[in-house]
Amino acid sequence: PEIPSADIDKVQKASVETPIEELIKGGLFKNKMLISQQAALLPEAQRLMLQERYSLGYVKPILFNSLLGFGIGNFINKDRVGGITHAVIDSLAVGTIVIAGSVYMGGVLTEILLLPIFVAGQGGKETEALFSSIEQTMKISEIIVQVGLGVFLVNKLASIISVSVHTAKYNKTLKEALTPARPAVSVRALPIIAPNALGLALSINY
Repeated sequence: PEIPSADIDKVQKASVETPIEELIKGGLFKNKMLISQQAALLPEAQRLMLQERYSLGYVKPILFNSLLGFGIGNFINKDRVGGITHAVIDSLAVGTIVIAGSVYMGGVLTEILLLPIFVAGQGGKETEALFSSIEQTMKISEIIVQVGLGVFLVNKLASIISVSVHTAKYNKTLKEALTPARPAVSVRALPIIAPNALGLALSINY
């Protein structure tokens, strides 16, 4: 935004106390107005340099979210809320997979240990009931593992989308903050009608 001459000294003093780069690092969105005011006093070359330096990239965060997950790419690109959200969801999904998978493997080992007794026919109905219970538990555990894996994959895709949206929004906000607003110019045609004159006048406001 254009700064009135009376406020230039105030803005310059603020820029000395809090350099524009510190404002960007401290929070682009919350400091946008102050960044914009200070940027208006900078030459265009310096504004472009700041925009290039602090613009966020897409490749690194998308790779981290694709390969590792847990919102790491969001944290890299300064999206704390998105990072925490995806980290919590991934942690719950992985925890569910590990626990249900452990129960499933426990059932497999139990069946292996009881198999000789079952084959020898020494267990009777109690052994059959135990095998049936183990099979039921294993089926439930398998379904839970599949659901947990599905949630993990869906959240991975969501994290890729969210970090891309955040990056685009951040870069757009940075460009807006570092680009001084140009005053709007309006032109109006006003008819002039007088007893001895007829004409048209242009009114320019800026």
